[in-house]
Amino acid sequence: MKNRLIAITIVKNEENNYLRPWLKSIGKIADYHIFLDDASDDDTPCIIEEHLKKYPGKLYRNKKSIFQENEPKLRGQLWEYVRLEAHEGDWILIIDADEFYDWHLLQLKSKLLNNKFADIEVVKVSCLDMWNSHAYRTDGYWSPYAMDTRLIRYHNVPFEEKNKFLHQPPYPASTDLSKNMHIWIPKIHFAYLREKDRKRRYDFYTANVSSQENPVGYIHALSIMDKNIKTKKYFNLYHTLLAILYRDILYFVAKSTAENREI
Repeated sequence: MKNRLIAITIVKNEENNYLRPWLKSIGKIADYHIFLDDASDDDTPCIIEEHLKKYPGKLYRNKKSIFQENEPKLRGQLWEYVRLEAHEGDWILIIDADEFYDWHLLQLKSKLLNNKFADIEVVKVSCLDMWNSHAYRTDGYWSPYAMDTRLIRYHNVPFEEKNKFLHQPPYPASTDLSKNMHIWIPKIHFAYLREKDRKRRYDFYTANVSSQENPVGYIHALSIMDKNIKTKKYFNLYHTLLAILYRDILYFVAKSTAENREI
């Protein structure tokens, strides 16, 4: 059985965000995609169903949203759907509908699926939180050196949720994080691109993230609305020339998305 890169995503009401260009992008990366819709009341499920007419995958739907009530339970539910579809040798890409990748991930993908890194269980990616159409934030907890585990080798194990807190790890508790690879794989994150989204997330996280149980997450949330920040360009001449050289369609999908959705 051929090894696959399986993308897994929880969505809710993404119709007016980045859904269409994101689906265009992830369709060129994933061999299979498992979606869990957490009770959207817009056209998100219909848009995904159209996508699945051309690309392999499945859409599961909740009648009632449980994200705010118990995010780990929701992620555990998604993982059980993964266990129905995946097999040993597959790799799982945990991705949200506002996260884009470029040719760096495609270069790594074939090596992972061909088991070139037999001792590696997880790959950590650099999160680039885009703060405008060309630059990402770099100060404090926004540094891209604070890497995220988003690629994991599939094993048929239970998720084992530990609590009900927001922002718990989105992968099974038994995942061996010590067998990791640090490599420059930029995750181009648009959740904070628009000022209205920054304000909405600031209000949500400061109200729902506990300063006692998750002090780092709470401080991170407080910093969303900081005025004195540092940024670094990602969509620049150098990267654009590299994208042309590598015929990197993914880079240009992300670039045009940022330019069209900043306001």
